[in-house]
Amino acid sequence: MSSDGRHPLLKVQHLSYTLPHKTLWHDLNFTIYAGHSIGLMGPSGSGKTVLLRALVGLEYLTTGQIWLHERLQSDWIMPQYRTHVMYLPQRAQPVLTSLNASVLQELQQPFLLAVHRSKVFDFELAQRHLTALGRDQSFINQPLDSLSGGELQLLALVRALLLNPQILLLDEATSALDHTTTLACERLLLQWCTEQPARALVWVTHQTDQQQRVGRTQLHLTPA
Repeated sequence: MSSDGRHPLLKVQHLSYTLPHKTLWHDLNFTIYAGHSIGLMGPSGSGKTVLLRALVGLEYLTTGQIWLHERLQSDWIMPQYRTHVMYLPQRAQPVLTSLNASVLQELQQPFLLAVHRSKVFDFELAQRHLTALGRDQSFINQPLDSLSGGELQLLALVRALLLNPQILLLDEATSALDHTTTLACERLLLQWCTEQPARALVWVTHQTDQQQRVGRTQLHLTPA
């Protein structure tokens, strides 16, 4: 438990990631606590995206271990692990490929998967999230092929919040949004982070002002 009473969700020890001619980071150690919003910082090429992908089990580490709820990442069944730790990349893509699919169908689709069978899609909560992000009630019926890059980012964000992971990893996840909508996303995410049971956020952004707004804790990556 942290000094402020927060419970540890994920623990990282002695992580290293080495490319053929470069080590991105070496002996990286940190803990992610419930209720924390972490700004992941570092120069271009320092491996911020690689670290997020490693935390969600999409990259093989050179050394080190990751624990979720004191259980090694390698001991988890990975689809189950990713219900607790979710990754939102910069270029969000819909799950459905049908040209006639709607925003509503896209939001419902993950709940049909076996790994999410214990969860129930909440239409009213989906609408509240979309309203908080500046979208009116007609948005949920729009076809996917009509959405802009920014609207796809919003869709991916709402879909993740409805699935309710414990840790949400955001990789430039608001980069295609205007300033007003970006601020709305930040408010929604920070509120979600501190609700009970408390969750955690890890943000990667190249916008210094956004890092200052959302990174209540800072994690700096420096070249090894």
